[in-house]
Amino acid sequence: MKNNSLPRRERKKIETKEKIFKAALSLFLEKGFENTTVEEITEKADVGKGTFFNYFPRKESVLIYLRERRMETIQEAFRETLSEDLAIEVILKRIFEILAQEDAKEKPLVKWIVVQSFKSREPVKEEVNERQPYFRSLLERLIDKGQRRGEIRREFKAFKLAEILEGIYFSSIFKWLESEKEDSLAKDLSEKIEIVFEGIRQK
Repeated sequence: MKNNSLPRRERKKIETKEKIFKAALSLFLEKGFENTTVEEITEKADVGKGTFFNYFPRKESVLIYLRERRMETIQEAFRETLSEDLAIEVILKRIFEILAQEDAKEKPLVKWIVVQSFKSREPVKEEVNERQPYFRSLLERLIDKGQRRGEIRREFKAFKLAEILEGIYFSSIFKWLESEKEDSLAKDLSEKIEIVFEGIRQK
């Protein structure tokens, strides 16, 4: 449901939560998660401390909300492509393109999440660890569908191919984050999917 179709009170709640969320992420990027206080977040968002806790029971809840939003991005990418009767290779390229475009919009945030996950900060690590199995399971279902449709060779285990594609996605992100050039993550992923399908496509 679009926000503008909601009652004014509900729209206001969504807007307030988004304002707090964006203020928190801005400070996390600037100062680090540990060095950011709830008081600083509420000051930047121009809301009371009680308002913050109405939407986020603790500071870590902001990261849980971030995880939920990124999960929704993955779900939406799959919904958009699966509604069309396309070859599985084309669907995978589109899904990876959608995700790459979203990552490109928030490159500093994506980089921050990756760096924080290696620092063993549990809420951020949870965001990364929760996303991976979910993403892998969706890929596995998609590959299984391709095998049943006769597009992908059946001798390969679907879960293994899903692991390979997932690995390609995340390793490509790491390379892209390290690069100072404005390389296209979407193009890089598309080319790699083509290479994979050269080996697994049903002839």
